[in-house]
Amino acid sequence: MITNLIASLATVGGMGFMNFLVTDQLGFTDIRNDKKIEVIAYSLLWSIFDYAIYLAVLSSLHNLKIHGNLSITLSILITLLLAFFITLLISKYLNDCVYYCYNRVAPGQKERADFVPGPTFINKLNNDKKAMIYLYDFEHNPISFGVLDEYSLGDAGQPQISLVPGTQASQPTYQSLLEYISKADTFEKYQPFSYVDFEQKWIMIVLQG
Repeated sequence: MITNLIASLATVGGMGFMNFLVTDQLGFTDIRNDKKIEVIAYSLLWSIFDYAIYLAVLSSLHNLKIHGNLSITLSILITLLLAFFITLLISKYLNDCVYYCYNRVAPGQKERADFVPGPTFINKLNNDKKAMIYLYDFEHNPISFGVLDEYSLGDAGQPQISLVPGTQASQPTYQSLLEYISKADTFEKYQPFSYVDFEQKWIMIVLQG
């Protein structure tokens, strides 16, 4: 009885956090800056799902005449594997469904831009297109430019990028770049957009294609 209780607590408490780590690594959550309450709540929601899997697996093992500590150990291991792969497969679609409902229900949201899960920085760059990056400070002075190599978010959510040199010898001025991407053919070809980081005070203009 005590073993079953400990196994149940371990399943509920631990695996939900594993679900959170998977969805966070996939970029489907935006819980940062030590928001421990949100992490606990999110993990507990997944734990309900994990515990249902655990009970189903344990029941199946009992039907196969596997009992005792062996059935509990196998149930935990099988639940861990199933929860991991199911999270990989359904978390994106589950998040899309949740945010679709947000955008339909929230007052006035239909007239505004869609509210999407995860950091905007990751969402905008998370595709297979080659991206040319131009960085400027708030005074429009050039900072750096090049082809996007890698990108991520720091522990506090700050955007981090790695650039490799492109074919251009020097970075264009902010105004000349705006004039270039404002042309209809350029906009159609590269689908440019800008990302503004108000905390670190820089502007990133991205040309994809």
